[in-house]
Amino acid sequence: MRLFEAREKAERIRFRLDRATNLQADDTAVTEEASVKSSLRDLEIVPDLTPSLARVLAESHNRLEIPGHAVQAFVFSSSEVQASCTSKSLDKCVLKFSSALINLLSEEELSFVIGHELGHFLLQHGKTRPESQLVGEDLRMCRYQEISADRIGLLACKSFNIVVRTLMKLVSGLSSEYLTFDTEAFLRQMRDFHPDMPSTDSTTHPPTLIRTQALLWFSKCLSDSQPNTLPDSATMYELDVKVQKLLEPYISAWEDTERKNEQEAKRSLLLWLAAENVCEDGKLTSTEFGKLKTLLGGDKAKELQAYLRSLNARDVLSIIAEKKGKSIKRYEQVTGGKSSRQTLKDLRERVTQALQ
Repeated sequence: MRLFEAREKAERIRFRLDRATNLQADDTAVTEEASVKSSLRDLEIVPDLTPSLARVLAESHNRLEIPGHAVQAFVFSSSEVQASCTSKSLDKCVLKFSSALINLLSEEELSFVIGHELGHFLLQHGKTRPESQLVGEDLRMCRYQEISADRIGLLACKSFNIVVRTLMKLVSGLSSEYLTFDTEAFLRQMRDFHPDMPSTDSTTHPPTLIRTQALLWFSKCLSDSQPNTLPDSATMYELDVKVQKLLEPYISAWEDTERKNEQEAKRSLLLWLAAENVCEDGKLTSTEFGKLKTLLGGDKAKELQAYLRSLNARDVLSIIAEKKGKSIKRYEQVTGGKSSRQTLKDLRERVTQALQ
């Protein structure tokens, strides 16, 4: 098995909006560090310690034609259902699975999750920042990458029915004892989907029902008689157009939410820069208050005036500095740090001109 051949096959089914991360020369160290840390804290999936898990792991990466030396996997103790892949290396990845996930899934279902995580490795989905810090285009890209990784997961488990069972368990946290694995009934939930009200949360994954529908379409592109034969480029293009259309209401909602969050953070930053300016001399004059109303709006200016009056005079400047610092951090967070210095400079100039 050669890794570059496995990557070539994975590339053929990459979702068209998904882009690989440009890995840096020193990124290999990140993967090695993850390996060392997990070796010290977690239980490695190897035949001597976890024989059944080691067998499922080997079957999964063999189906994807990934050599065993490129994959290292661990189980860690947690009540949360989690799986991750550290893949900032072209030659090796480190997979981690929580004990809750292992206990929830059957071996067949686990093969989908393993394949999904290996998909991130094959398609070079190394993240540049923690998930909690992903915003804007980076966050949207993560969602597109999940569509691609799901396809690799399906190739690893070889059955759409297994995929549905896995996703139903993951979304509900329920074991087989409580579930009826009815694909049509599961997808029927989408009938209540309102395109003007899609989810706008900050998760890195698309909604489960969207993932399920996208995988159903992909599964129909695969040959039952030749399961190892991938769809041709024309078929994949048509599929991706359908999936993109399915995602469009979500993409629009995500973008609208991002814009609103950025505008709110910008207004907050403007307010505290203005407060800092007018309180430099320790008092807010009636003339300054009039200018504040023009800059911030009457209601916001009154709110700020009332708040400043409620503070101890000795604490005003330090509290304003603290509020300003938090506003700057919040703006950097919602924008991913893009143009934050220039924005801060522009807002300072705007405040200076308005209040001079």
